[in-house]
Amino acid sequence: MLVAEQQAAKLTLQQLQTLKEHQAGKHVEQSQRLLSQQFDQRRAEKAVQQARFRKGIVGFLDRLTGRKKKVEAQNQAETLEAMAIVQAEQQALRRRQDTERLGIQSKAEEVKTHASSVREELSEDIKTLISGFEKEASQKRETFKAKRRASAERPKLRSRNRDGPSFSP
Repeated sequence: MLVAEQQAAKLTLQQLQTLKEHQAGKHVEQSQRLLSQQFDQRRAEKAVQQARFRKGIVGFLDRLTGRKKKVEAQNQAETLEAMAIVQAEQQALRRRQDTERLGIQSKAEEVKTHASSVREELSEDIKTLISGFEKEASQKRETFKAKRRASAERPKLRSRNRDGPSFSP
């Protein structure tokens, strides 16, 4: 059962990695789309601002009367306001992306923690089994030794020399 849980955790980690990669691509796409929209919007605003300036003799009269400076001030105020809006949009996008990223990271941490606890349980089970086998083996060894000591007949030990009979007494 623990092996199945470990495989499920591994599968979930793979799914989270795939989701993370998909999300990273999606975030890049969203950022590029926002920058493109902001660039187009800025270009349109510049065109509107340039259209406010009159050309020719009327433009010269606007310079003399001070209307041109008023239009420049209005354009500058609109530019600053637009820049503040752009920054706010970018920050909102970053916050939204960070929230999504943190959600995936927290899920990954949960899966890693679960996998770690499963590994610890498995190692404890293995240690328990090994110690049980060692106890069983030592008990069998001790019973074998006790039987050997108790038995009167022991098997003959062969000499190490196998070249022929030994003539020593």
